Amino acid sequence: MSPDREDLLRRLVEIVNTGADPRELVAEDFELRNATTAVTDATYLGPDGALKWRDDMVDVVEGARYEIDDVLDEGDDYIVVANRLVGHGVGSGVPVDLRWTSVLWIRDGKLARVAGFNTRREALEAARAS
Repeated sequence: MSPDREDLLRRLVEIVNTGADPRELVAEDFELRNATTAVTDATYLGPDGALKWRDDMVDVVEGARYEIDDVLDEGDDYIVVANRLVGHGVGSGVPVDLRWTSVLWIRDGKLARVAGFNTRREALEAARAS
């Protein structure tokens, strides 16, 4: 993986975990389609949508920490990653470890689109079909 892509992934993790403004990382027409989970299955648009996604996650997962476990594939304009959100359920304190696979489509060095999938196979098929 190129240093630019490694930096993009590092910045993604940092921005999600700190709640920093994502405008340096996402395109103005950014779209995030979340995997269907117990937390959310919404679609989020633009930089404000990226922040809303993060807020929706941390509202239900106390001490939320986003991680990228593995890079599964990459093409000219995409990266497929296995990722997770860990913490504890708000109110219940029950440990949370949400895992899913994402395709991150890149345009001009920024995230143009992200889609979450419940299986690696679905994510890899979506990436390679694009």
